[in-house]
Amino acid sequence: RAMRNLSTVALAALLLLPTSARSGVPLKATPACRSAVEVALSGYAACDMTARSKDSRRPDAVKLAGELEKCRVKFEGKFFSALGRNGSGNCTTETSTAFGTYLDGCVVAASEAAGGAALPTPTPTATPTPTPCAVVSNGKGGTYTDNCNGTVTDSTTGLVWEKKTGAVGVHNVDNIYTWSTVGASPWPFDGTAATVFLATLNGAPYEFSPLCFAGFCDWRLPTIEELSGRSSDGYATGGILDLTAPGCGPPNYSAPCINAIFGPTVSSIYWSSSTYQSSPDRAWLVGFDDGYVSGYGAKTGNGFVRAVRSGS
Repeated sequence: RAMRNLSTVALAALLLLPTSARSGVPLKATPACRSAVEVALSGYAACDMTARSKDSRRPDAVKLAGELEKCRVKFEGKFFSALGRNGSGNCTTETSTAFGTYLDGCVVAASEAAGGAALPTPTPTATPTPTPCAVVSNGKGGTYTDNCNGTVTDSTTGLVWEKKTGAVGVHNVDNIYTWSTVGASPWPFDGTAATVFLATLNGAPYEFSPLCFAGFCDWRLPTIEELSGRSSDGYATGGILDLTAPGCGPPNYSAPCINAIFGPTVSSIYWSSSTYQSSPDRAWLVGFDDGYVSGYGAKTGNGFVRAVRSGS
């Protein structure tokens, strides 16, 4: 936390320095990341100048300090949200000379406009499309796209799926969770799948995007339809279960029934969010060893999980 705050103050302080002092200071830079950081810095500058302008009319050092702190906190949230969305590890670096020149140009343009001059007409520039880590057929007439941030997007359903890893942490493929902790009606969704797995992905205990997985705070367990590709009555709906995956099912059960783009998958049962209506103490689950869909998973038992969110 201390290191993060130090970085924030250092970046924000750039806006208070002349261009020559800003020159050569590194900023995060890939097109999407750089743009988001520059917007955050510009917002900080506007907030800072507004606070100081108000203070110049009615000086109050304590109030000014409080307003400047609000500017810093707001900037910090936007800055780390940008890094969370774009993945700081995917950002290259550049010097801030060009951005400093841009800010100085804005000041000059604003000053001239205050005297009656017209503001300059912006020149549109093309934004290059980020190159995905991988794109493969989803077997449903669409594609699976590895987004390079630990997620995979299904173009057919628009859903964004969590990739699993072998590393220690919330994304570890071998982690198991319960659906419910209550051994009696109404068997609420309060097991470790909710209180540990999803809570961590969604930024608990802070619940703001810099701590949320891939910059989004609406991760959930998939429904049985989303997970299995078929509903409880047997109709296909386009899930991620793939019975054509090499090694899936009999006779050898040598590989899980899912496309390899989703990362490692255990050939075992995975929880869905769907309650088995005929027996509410149980939830629908899918076996990724053979594609079997069952409504007999006791909610207090253990199962594997994979998170999903609706794309936007």
